Amino acid sequence: MTLEDFMNDPEADAELRAGTKSRPKVTQEEHKRYVQDRLLEACGKLDLGSVEQQYQRAVSAVRELSIVPQAQDISDFCARNVALQPRILGIFASALVNTVRELEEPIILEIAKGVSLDYLGYRLSRGVVVKGGLGDHTAERMENGNLTVEGNCNGVVGEFQKGGNIRVNGSYRDSGAVRYGGSFASAGTNFENYYRLSNLNDIRIIISGEDDSILRELAKQIDRRQLLSLDPRMRRILKRKMVQIACEYNIELYEEERRSFSYQWLEQGSRESQLVKQWNKLVESQTEGRSAAGFGAGWGLTGVIVPQMFVVGGIYALFGIAKILHAGIKLDKMKPDLERLRTSISTLQGTIDSYNTKIAEARQFMYS
Repeated sequence: MTLEDFMNDPEADAELRAGTKSRPKVTQEEHKRYVQDRLLEACGKLDLGSVEQQYQRAVSAVRELSIVPQAQDISDFCARNVALQPRILGIFASALVNTVRELEEPIILEIAKGVSLDYLGYRLSRGVVVKGGLGDHTAERMENGNLTVEGNCNGVVGEFQKGGNIRVNGSYRDSGAVRYGGSFASAGTNFENYYRLSNLNDIRIIISGEDDSILRELAKQIDRRQLLSLDPRMRRILKRKMVQIACEYNIELYEEERRSFSYQWLEQGSRESQLVKQWNKLVESQTEGRSAAGFGAGWGLTGVIVPQMFVVGGIYALFGIAKILHAGIKLDKMKPDLERLRTSISTLQGTIDSYNTKIAEARQFMYS
């Protein structure tokens, strides 16, 4: 019996405990193959969606794993599945690093040549050493920990970084233009440093080029004297380009934050709809109870003529009163929850509206 057959046998665990079955002899290669199969199954759950949505699905899938992968298993998984999208591969590897707490730090990942990983280190909160090169969006939204890349990063590094330390011991295309904290250092060269602002021809190349990432830190590379030394027309073009890029980044940030609040708004709106349905049912129950109590009282009055009707009417009236009281107690308990939920929804709507205003203002400023 192979390891996979044994693990899929529903009676295996019970037989092991009863002592009627011995553990199968598993080769190292069989164990590795089993681990890689489980990782691939989990990775298949990422599906479509935004980066954050895929990352959250990956975290959930990793938590459901019946195995505890090691750092070498993660490296092997990346090497064996180069056919996967670099984004999917990087997000899943990031979820493994952040979620599998049994991994000893620093977590050493060996990235083979030909393997492209985007978004490795997404929301990173641990210590990781990468031996090899990485793709785009490295350490995006990094929260804590340390990331050392012993190779090149073919893209942006540390975008929206909140904390932690990043060090790239090779070349990188661009460092994140929007950062909230943490540190970034490189022992290699920034591709942008190949562009110097020593003459107008260099600036014309930058402005006319398709790679706008070169301009992201332009303000840091040019001082006021250099800017004033340019002719007025070139200065206007340069400043316009920098404003456009700043606005684009702000819009991207606002839209992502707006999406987060919109998801909360939809979830709470759905919850409100459920509570309103329950509320309406209870109000309807109270109405039915009042009708029953009224009919019971009327029948009870006829007991002067027909004594049996007095008993029947009394029972019916008591049933109606009980229904009114039961529904009233539930409504009293539900009312604070419904009010809090509506207040929260109103607050979220106000926040979403404010982001809509910010996005509209940024777009108007960008094209004005």
